Amino acid sequence: MDADKEWTELPNEMGQESPKYIMVFCDGTGKDGESLSQEDKFVEQLPERVEVEGVTFGRIAHYIPGVGSRLQGTAGLLAKLHGMATVHTVVTAYLYIAAYYRPGDRICLFGYSRGAFAARKVASLIFHCGLSVGRDQLLKQWARREKPVCWIENQDGFKLEGKGQQSIPIKYLCVWDTVCAVRDLPHVAPVKEMLGIREEELTPNVEHALHALAFHENRKPFGVTLFEENATTHLEEVRILTS
Repeated sequence: MDADKEWTELPNEMGQESPKYIMVFCDGTGKDGESLSQEDKFVEQLPERVEVEGVTFGRIAHYIPGVGSRLQGTAGLLAKLHGMATVHTVVTAYLYIAAYYRPGDRICLFGYSRGAFAARKVASLIFHCGLSVGRDQLLKQWARREKPVCWIENQDGFKLEGKGQQSIPIKYLCVWDTVCAVRDLPHVAPVKEMLGIREEELTPNVEHALHALAFHENRKPFGVTLFEENATTHLEEVRILTS
C-alpha cells in the first residue's frame, strides 16, 4: 500500500456555483465496498443534487475502505487485530474535506466500527485544527493533543488553541458501533495514547450526532465507545437489533 499516494489522491476539482454536501464514508474492519458490484455501491446511488429549505446543494462523496481490507497475509491480520491503520483513514478523510470545503458547504461524516472511530476523530480534528493544515502539520497538531495544554502554531510561534478561530460546522456525524482503533490492552496503551483526542469527545461544531449500537456488540478487547454529551449538539444514541 502506497500510503503517501493515497493520502493525496483526490478527485478532480468541481465547480463552486452552489453550496454542496461533502459526504465521507469510513467503513469497518476488513470491509471494502468498492469490491462489490456496481449495483451495490450505495455511495454512487446518492443523488447529485439535494434541495433543502429552498436551497439546491450539490454533492460530492468519498468512500474509504475499512482497516486491513486491502492488505494481505500477516500485514492484513495485524491491521485488523490492532487497528493501527486508522490514522491513515483519519488523514485521508480530513484531506479530502480540506480540499473541497468552502464556507456554506455541509460536511457529513459516516462510519462503521473502527470507521466510526475514525469519523469521530475527523470531526474533532476539524474543530481543533480547522481545515487549513496539510498532512504533516495535521499529524503534528494531532500528536500535540496528548499534552495537557493544546497549542496551535502561527507565524509568531504558538498560541493557545481556539482563540480567534471560527469553528467549521459538521452537519451530521452518523456512526454505527464505534469501537476503539486499537486493542484495549496494556502493551498497546502507548499507541492508543498517540491518537491523542479523548475517544468520547463530541465537539460543539457537530450539529447532529447519531449513534446506532447493536444489542449484541460486546467484544471486550474493543469496547463500544459512547459519546460524551455537550450543550449544543443534538445527540441520539440508540440500541438496534441486527442480524
